[in-house]
Amino acid sequence: MTALPPHPPAHRSPDATEADDFSEPVLTALHRARTAGETAAAWVRDLADRQDHELHHHALLRTADAIEQASHREVVPGSDGHLTEQLRHCLSADVLLGNLATSTPPVLAQGERLPLVAVCAIAAALPGTALGNLPHELDVLAADLEDAARAGATATKAADARALTRARPRFVLGADDSDPLDRLALTSVLKKAYEAFDIALHYQGDDGEAEGRTEALRNAFAVAFPAAAAAALLRASYDPALGLDLEQWEHLQEVAAELDLHLMEDLTGANGDGQPRPDRERAPAAP
Repeated sequence: MTALPPHPPAHRSPDATEADDFSEPVLTALHRARTAGETAAAWVRDLADRQDHELHHHALLRTADAIEQASHREVVPGSDGHLTEQLRHCLSADVLLGNLATSTPPVLAQGERLPLVAVCAIAAALPGTALGNLPHELDVLAADLEDAARAGATATKAADARALTRARPRFVLGADDSDPLDRLALTSVLKKAYEAFDIALHYQGDDGEAEGRTEALRNAFAVAFPAAAAAALLRASYDPALGLDLEQWEHLQEVAAELDLHLMEDLTGANGDGQPRPDRERAPAAP
């Protein structure tokens, strides 16, 4: 990839208006596109910093610069909406191959490749909104750029977490001795399971001892199993290695609550001291 000039001039038509003449919707859309581009470019620079190969590192840095430029300086109301050849090249799909002088592609984790292409394609489309209904079209594309950058950042965070397995939560109820809320939840579940076992055994009547204990144990498991599943799902929802978005996180939270709401409240502090641990109070960022 060839280097970009620092700030090439935007292609303006003779009747292009000055910024002071832009309407509020236009200015709002321009600001959103610029911010979305800066966010996307920051993520691509993170990908560049991961590269061991210097050529891939610089190629991704040029792509990040191109994203910022296409989402800001090239979006000019009244212009022809065309990108320079250099920008089009930096924002093409072969960004996945990095610098073609190398024999291997850049190091990209699972889930990062498609967002990277999407970020580049959307950024390349932003200047063309000058030829249509700029406030509306630019706002739509800026929202898509935000989504693509968020998906990429989520994938990057998940990849980083997978590389640090020690940071993952313990999914089994009762496995974390240092967590008072875990002890609280386990004690509550054991108490309910024992009560279910004892009551069932008491009312077995003249059934054989083995059959009676089997039925009592079944009743205890009926209490304990949903609680154990709820604990695992709740903790999985906070595992950054899964790369969940907000909607997926909320779904796991809802399933856990349906299995055992009381246990979920125990593990999050609602039935204890009301102070959830930090790793259980952070949900994925809202869209």
